[in-house]
This record gives sequence, structure tokens and C-alpha cells, in this order.
Amino acid sequence: MIADLKPYAEYKESGLPWIGQVPGHWDVRRMKSSVMNVIEQTLEMSSDEVYIALEHVESWTGKARPQLGSNLFTGQVKRFRQGDVLFGKLRPYLAKVTRISNDGVCAGEFFVLRPADKAVSSAYLEYQLRAKHTIDVINGSTFGAKMPRADWQFCGNLPIPLPPPTEQAAIVRFLDWANGRLEQAIRAKRKVIALLNEQKQAIIHRAVTCGLEPSVPLKPSGIPWLGDIPQHWEVMPLKGVCAIQSGITLGKDYTGQALREYPYLRVANVQAGHVNLSVVKTIRVTKAEADRCTL
Repeated sequence: MIADLKPYAEYKESGLPWIGQVPGHWDVRRMKSSVMNVIEQTLEMSSDEVYIALEHVESWTGKARPQLGSNLFTGQVKRFRQGDVLFGKLRPYLAKVTRISNDGVCAGEFFVLRPADKAVSSAYLEYQLRAKHTIDVINGSTFGAKMPRADWQFCGNLPIPLPPPTEQAAIVRFLDWANGRLEQAIRAKRKVIALLNEQKQAIIHRAVTCGLEPSVPLKPSGIPWLGDIPQHWEVMPLKGVCAIQSGITLGKDYTGQALREYPYLRVANVQAGHVNLSVVKTIRVTKAEADRCTL
């Protein structure tokens, strides 16, 4: 898709290390010069308005699930208008950026961003803010270890490239088209993956219930959900063929005992069909406790 696009006749340095060169006729402005951070707080919403919290926005795609009902929130929320861009300032690395086609209210963890003039369109602004380079720069500025938040003073001073309005519209049309094509391809791949997973499960089921010989004589297993099994197989309780034990309980009192630090496998590490070791926590326990639970 990108390879078919023609280069511009002239480029210039943007002055931004994370962007590099931009077309010569583009402008580069601080965001706050053309975008307002709207803070219109309220305690209520009307029946024709929608409510959006961070959990209602999908990361990186801009897809949102606006909710109806004032009982969905307590306390102050922010009001937004149709076409405003919502940027999730809590954990900005999640890239929760969306443009809503309704009036409504949103959680306070969003910046409500509205073009201040015709120099930027809200559709272009949405794509610009969700671009990986923008997310990375904003995420690098956050404060707070456990709950990192973006700060408007930094974001407002962040320079963004601004093509002429007609070119912004062309860029948005192209990205909408490209995203549509990619979404279609992703859906097709997911269907293929789902069919392959079904085939894999069928192969596994056949192998562990009937073996590898297709013509082997069978007998009833006596277990309704298992059905017939090869005549020479046995059926035993799980506890008869393996040891079953619990893991380590967090919060256990080890007062007065020597402790060591060990990697700790959590439920979050065990995913469907695989173990995810990208983030492994540690725990301090006695050696005897660790030996009992070591894999």
C-alpha cells in the first residue's frame, strides 16, 4: 500500500527526532496552538448522550463502545461534543484514542481534544495522536510508577506535523481505506486460525482417546463424555497416575525463617494453550516451600 505512494518533490527537517523529515509545504506546530483541551465537568448526562470510560475504548484501533445510562458513573465526568477526540491519559502506552460521533460524557482519565481552528481536522488529529511515534513520545513523558499519566502541559507543547486541510482529508481517506482492507484481511486470517484450532483439537482428542491406530478394537470406557477407548487401555482416576498439589499462597507468614527470592508463576502467565513468560514476578519464600512447588 505505502510502496505505491509517490514521494513529494521537496522535504525539510521537522526538528523532531522521532519524525525526521516532512514534506516541504507542511507546517509543524505545537498541539496547543490548534487544539483545545476541553475541561467541561459535569455530574449528570441527558438521555440522548453516551458515556465512555477507558475500558470502552480498544487499544490502537480507536474502536469504542459508548454506553447509555447515567448509572454507569459516580462523581464528576467530562462533557464532549460530536467529533471531539478522546485521548486516554492514564497509561498512554495503551493508545486509547478515539473520535466519537455523538455528544456525551467521559471519564476524567481522558483529554477531550477539540480543533481550535481549521488548521487541523479532528479526523486527522485522531490518526496523528494514535500514531506509534506520538504514543511513544507521550508515554516517555509520564509521571507515576503504578499509574502513569500524561500531562497536558507536555502534550500541549508537543509539535505535530500539519499538512494543508485538503491534504489532511486525503490522508484520512487513505488511512480509512487502508484500515478497512487490513481489517478485512485480519478477519479472514482469524477464520482460518479458528478452523485450524478446531482441527488441532480434533486430532488431539482422537489421539488421546483412541490412539494412533484407526482400526483398533474398542470398548466402552464407562464414562459418558469419553465414549469408547481401545480394548487394551485402562481407565484410572487422575490421582492414580500423578501427584496433585496446590501452589504457594501469597501472604503466608514466614516470621523468623530464612527466605530466598524465586520466580513465581501466576495465573496470568498461563494463557490458552501456552505459557506467557514475558512478565515473571518473584516471591520470597523458604527453600523447602520452593522445593515443594518447583516445576
